[in-house]
Amino acid sequence: MCEKLLTTIPFGGFYETCWSQAIDDEEANYAEFFANEMQEEIADYLRLSESEVAEILFRATDYKIAYNRFAKAYADAYDKWISDALGWNVGLKFESLDSPREYNFYTDRIFCYIPLESVKRLFDISAKEDHKRLKEVIRERFTSRDGFISFYSNNLEEWVNKPIYQWDHNEIGTLLIAIAPPFDDASWEFYEDMAYNGGFYQDWEAAVNWKEFERLVEERRQEKLSDCHV
Repeated sequence: MCEKLLTTIPFGGFYETCWSQAIDDEEANYAEFFANEMQEEIADYLRLSESEVAEILFRATDYKIAYNRFAKAYADAYDKWISDALGWNVGLKFESLDSPREYNFYTDRIFCYIPLESVKRLFDISAKEDHKRLKEVIRERFTSRDGFISFYSNNLEEWVNKPIYQWDHNEIGTLLIAIAPPFDDASWEFYEDMAYNGGFYQDWEAAVNWKEFERLVEERRQEKLSDCHV
């Protein structure tokens, strides 16, 4: 029997959320800083504008790196949050980030490993409450409706009769939501935890190929120089 299972954790994704904006803001701030503060020794006609720097940064950045770094930090922060909320160490460990090619049907998901013993403990807590909250969450998440076909039963009995070690990531993620207090990943307190000690900047900075950035900056300046000689 596996000693750890896979689960999703509550996450609003990157599409039009404060999280993607946080990464974008770091890029925009650097573009402004570079354009206004890092070209003092460059002739005026060779200086790059803020928009030019931003365009070069976009070309030199692998945003998957930034988002994966962010997702790991998010998983750590959520584990701390839920462990503090429940009063015991849940033990979530980041496994992967899953991002869709297009945001038509679902958003980004963060997967974590969770000890089997923690899942059993969560299940026992739910059982002491006759699974009332779990029943509500199952119905909210897995009842088919117009535009949504659920591949999971919304019948509580089918869930609780299944051995807990056979539960998949969506089922365990549902149990987490049912047992934990209401969680808002965009709350100011959680946002501050994520931003602590320059977290967003570090995530973004690590995603930039700085040698490529320098090459593209020099290439653009050579284009400006050529234009002056025409």
